[in-house]
Amino acid sequence: MRRPWLFFLLLLVGCIDRYTPDVPAAAQQSLVVDGYINGQGSTIIKLSRTYSVSTANNTPPAEAKATVYIQDDAGQRYPLTEAPAGTYTSAVQTLSPARQYQLRLTTANGRAYASDLTPLKVAPPVDKLSWRSNTDQGITVYVDSHDATGTSRYYRWDYEETWKFTTAFWSVADFVPRPAPKQDTVVFSQIDKYHCWQSSLSTAIRQTTTTTLSADVVSAFPLVVVPPFEKLRYGYSVLARQYAQTQAEYDYWELLRKNTENLGTVNDPLPARLAGNIHCLSDAS
Repeated sequence: MRRPWLFFLLLLVGCIDRYTPDVPAAAQQSLVVDGYINGQGSTIIKLSRTYSVSTANNTPPAEAKATVYIQDDAGQRYPLTEAPAGTYTSAVQTLSPARQYQLRLTTANGRAYASDLTPLKVAPPVDKLSWRSNTDQGITVYVDSHDATGTSRYYRWDYEETWKFTTAFWSVADFVPRPAPKQDTVVFSQIDKYHCWQSSLSTAIRQTTTTTLSADVVSAFPLVVVPPFEKLRYGYSVLARQYAQTQAEYDYWELLRKNTENLGTVNDPLPARLAGNIHCLSDAS
């Protein structure tokens, strides 16, 4: 006796649909102010506009021909000049820590903006940079600092890495193309193309606070982890810059860090609303 067998073939069909978010037109032209007031050097402020996520060009449009200046609480102004388009730079200057400062600007369409008046925080010098080996995980670079006056408390760092590496093959010749009727030729290279150097600016947000300590001292704060591969093979250096911040600035960077570094899994918190300290004086909305 034969028994019939019934086979079921289950086909799982999936598709990918293009997601087109409904972004208000006004949000695609919001002003972006990027920079900070440097009390011991040149201040650089970059102005640009937000743009549609569907735009093929991923370069934000520069906000040109704006009037930008720094103003203190006594009314003294420090102008910034534009070069190139959308980038505004002040002269090298030393601002007084006894005053408060704000950034003020007027765009080409006549809209005025200003930041909050903020105390000028002068960062103490870095005491030292040190490193420790992590066996097969490379090295960790640490930073030490302190403020004898106890007024810094909120610290932030960025850094630039530079390392030496080599190409896969040693090149001793250059190919020189020539227009007809001349023939192309190969000549000995006068430039070392085997040994190379590369630099990279930090993207991670590295900051800490000493508010819970009795002394304003930063001890062995981990700045950067360097993997044991290309960067450490021949030569490596790191240039660290230290900033002293207000609590409001520290809180801003901390929220930005959480929004960018602590997301991606189902257990991570939802991103929080991030607001800067630039306000439109022409339109309160």
